[in-house]
Amino acid sequence: YQGESVKSAPFDSINAFYNAMILFADKHFSFGSGWLMKLAIRCGIYARKLLSMIGEKRSQILSFTLDGFVVFLAFMVAIPLRFSHFEPITMSKGLVPTIYIFFWIGVGSLFQLYSRYILSYSRAIIASITGFFLAVAFTYFFKQYAFSRLVIITATAIITVLIPGWRVFVHFLMSRGYLRPVKEQHPILFTRKTLIIGADEEGIHIAENILKRFDTGLDVVGFIDHQLPNDEYDLPVGFMGRLADLRDIVMTYRICELIFSTRAFTNKEILLIMDETKDLRLTYRMVPRQQEILLGKASIEDIGDFSFVNIEYTLFYRLHRITKRAFDMVISGMMVTLFSPFLVLLFGFGKGRKKQFWGAEGTIFEATIFDVQGRFLKELPLFIGVLFGNLSLVGSSMVETSVADPHLICQPGLTGLERIRSVKFKPEDRQILDHYYVQNQSFTMDLEIIMKTVFST
Repeated sequence: YQGESVKSAPFDSINAFYNAMILFADKHFSFGSGWLMKLAIRCGIYARKLLSMIGEKRSQILSFTLDGFVVFLAFMVAIPLRFSHFEPITMSKGLVPTIYIFFWIGVGSLFQLYSRYILSYSRAIIASITGFFLAVAFTYFFKQYAFSRLVIITATAIITVLIPGWRVFVHFLMSRGYLRPVKEQHPILFTRKTLIIGADEEGIHIAENILKRFDTGLDVVGFIDHQLPNDEYDLPVGFMGRLADLRDIVMTYRICELIFSTRAFTNKEILLIMDETKDLRLTYRMVPRQQEILLGKASIEDIGDFSFVNIEYTLFYRLHRITKRAFDMVISGMMVTLFSPFLVLLFGFGKGRKKQFWGAEGTIFEATIFDVQGRFLKELPLFIGVLFGNLSLVGSSMVETSVADPHLICQPGLTGLERIRSVKFKPEDRQILDHYYVQNQSFTMDLEIIMKTVFST
């Protein structure tokens, strides 16, 4: 209807659609029409078919073009640092930097940066570094293209920053509503500030479920209603104000989305609110009645007369455990080395205090915390625990043994899902967060949680 099927149909459907148009045109204009008219119609259909196919692949084409431009720009910046007249380009007759563009684009294709993971900045980082090793190997075997190590290293540094960098920037723009999201699951690092319109039972239920999920891309700021509810302290997040002050609240807190409780407001009231705020670039959502929000990530498979929910605990995959441990050792080793003067100084002044914490599956471990002001310095010796494997950079909440065993299912971490929410979770909610983490853990997720923690701190 009105071309919508062409906009969203896959490649084969688009191809079939325009072939059918050509058959229709040939049949309809088979008699009484000149060859020039038939040619014009056929050319118009082919041109529209080409535009539709380009539109279908515009994300892939744009990402491919941007990455190629970044590699080209990197070498244009790096070459003058070693050569004054772009000798590598003239002597190689343009093969430099063309061949290096193909190297990095080829590696990006292997990591599916131009198909499935267009905006994955973690894969972009790995692909950029892999491209460097491929370029080094190429210059080793083909000496005629080995002009300068400085050029390769400088260009790689620029590429490693800009190829993932533009993807991070796109995520930022999507989180602010300037670009339409291109995938359903959202990163943790960039979230859209959200208000719940309606502080009733349904609104509270929506907020509680969003707070326990981390792939929605939403950050619930608070509630808005006609008046302050009697049980304000039972709200999972704060009451921001009355509906009459909605515009001011949206502009003050830079709200991006409104979620309506359909039990607290009628459709007429919701439409009126949307009409009054239509100039604020907001996204509006509502949950249909009788529809619950699923906690966690799962897939549903129909087998016979039953629907089975398939849940995978990715944290316990061998590859994930190895990469997570390697990441912990590298980062903690760097932090201990970099801040070793502070560690020695504070340990020398006797600022260390040993405490016992619960580990996974009821185990107990001992860790040292500095008795100083400032959260970073206070928790600095915990990186030693990460280095030796007692802790992880990202994991469950650290719970002292002075309270009951929380029955952690994964290793405690310096940060985690609970820490990036400014909400105090109950013990049963922490278990939900732990289950969510072990089901969804990945290098990208850990990296986003760490960055979110650093920025919020």
